[in-house]
Amino acid sequence: MPKLHNTSPPARSDADAPAKNDTASRSALFRHRQQAMPAPPSPSGDSRTADYAVGHGRPPVQTRFRPGASGNPKGRPKGATGLNTLVRDMMTEKMPVRTAAGVTKKMPRVEVLLRKVFELALKGDPRAQSQLLTLYAAAVPEAPLDTLGGGETDDRLAELQELSRAFLNKALTEN
Repeated sequence: MPKLHNTSPPARSDADAPAKNDTASRSALFRHRQQAMPAPPSPSGDSRTADYAVGHGRPPVQTRFRPGASGNPKGRPKGATGLNTLVRDMMTEKMPVRTAAGVTKKMPRVEVLLRKVFELALKGDPRAQSQLLTLYAAAVPEAPLDTLGGGETDDRLAELQELSRAFLNKALTEN
């Protein structure tokens, strides 16, 4: 029976193998590959790519996207709408509303909701009042107090504090 030859490469000892953290020896192993690879030929026959360096942010010429071709051809369709667009469209759509004078008028839905919150706040609903004040604080930039009433800010502030105390006392006694 003929003797079979071992075709596997000879086993390397640990002394021959590069250290795992030794980057200099690792780069030396692959340097021959970089030197042996010729520059990619230009598809248009242009001689400018002969000295083109392939690297980070510079892909090989033959693997680039063709002009007019996308990297995500099955991406989002042009007519697709997101949640924000749907909400914006729905809230800005106009709807007929009968005013206090009995006249039917078309208003955006967001304005109708805001008017309803305002109406509830005037009737004394604490949640509506809180929401309305929060919306007002977000919509109106911070203004100095003396520009609101013409100089009587201390009197107005004391009056507002007294009203808020009375409102809280009334709310606590009802519950």
